Amino acid sequence: MMCKLDNTGKTTVAAIYGGILHDLGILSKGDIVVKNPSDFIGSVLGESEKKTSAILEATVGCVLVIDEAYGLHSKGGGDVYKAAVIDTLVAKVQGVPGDDRCVLLLGYKPEMEEMLRTANPGLARRFQLQSAWQFDDFSKDDLFCIMQSAASSNYGWNLSFDALRAGVKVLEREKRRPNFGNAGAVNNLLAEVGMEKKLLSPFDADMAYLRL
Repeated sequence: MMCKLDNTGKTTVAAIYGGILHDLGILSKGDIVVKNPSDFIGSVLGESEKKTSAILEATVGCVLVIDEAYGLHSKGGGDVYKAAVIDTLVAKVQGVPGDDRCVLLLGYKPEMEEMLRTANPGLARRFQLQSAWQFDDFSKDDLFCIMQSAASSNYGWNLSFDALRAGVKVLEREKRRPNFGNAGAVNNLLAEVGMEKKLLSPFDADMAYLRL
């Protein structure tokens, strides 16, 4: 299980994890497959079970990542189609040697806690919150390096130290708001600067950053 924040490298970590499990002989393939709750949930009785079973069968030997997994559970447990998905996961994901499968549930910690507390008790036994990987917001140094790399690889910019520092200050202000985007916020800021650079040419990217 991964308790997530937006754009903090969860899928990259899952891919590395899959490669490690493959190298150790635990998974036969080690590929990563990302799904969302909507991929599992049916609209008629029996369809959720069929869709979930089909996904599990298709991802044998792989790392199956279920993003925003808390979407598989409804408050009060009244949604029979969502409940059927969880019941099927509990029945088929045993976590025993030779299973040749890895299922990772991703989601925000409060929502995941609620799901594990109120859904099929077998889910909490198979996916233990105390063993979850916690992804925190990137630090200032992380954001600095990500911005430097993204500016160079995506835009061909060689930003100065002062420009990067100014960009990090903008991101630090954003971080005080809910649902900070981390690497996504860096990309959004660079895109905004790129647009301003086009509109205000011949100002360069550094000048645009410093005005922020």
